[in-house]
Amino acid sequence: PESPAMADRVSGDDIRGLLTRLAGQFRFVVADTASGLTEHTLAVLEETTDAIFVSTMDVACMRDVRRELDLLVQLGLLPPQRSLTLNMADRASGLLVKDVETVVGLPVEAVLPRDKTVPLAGNRGEPLMLERLKAAG
Repeated sequence: PESPAMADRVSGDDIRGLLTRLAGQFRFVVADTASGLTEHTLAVLEETTDAIFVSTMDVACMRDVRRELDLLVQLGLLPPQRSLTLNMADRASGLLVKDVETVVGLPVEAVLPRDKTVPLAGNRGEPLMLERLKAAG
């Protein structure tokens, strides 16, 4: 939404209804939620069969993800199929992937390395793939 006031017009029931309609039309439906457990995020999780949780390789973020997972278990909303993706992973963080798996309690399925060209492309308003095509050609 363009403003927080407009977001208030969308209810959890609206989200559930939309996801149900989309699931009737498509084999896969991907919903990208904001961090935290808002009414909208909980509505998405009620309709979810698979979830990919995202964390960076810092202890604070990993603990937050672990707390959210614990809360989802208490609410009965933790999807049966779940995994963890590490974003902006950096070997210099002092942590290993297995350390993250231990803290969060989920297997790491994907590791996206920290790359200085990603924010640069975003700041320029140019897709990263175009930048790489320019460099290659």
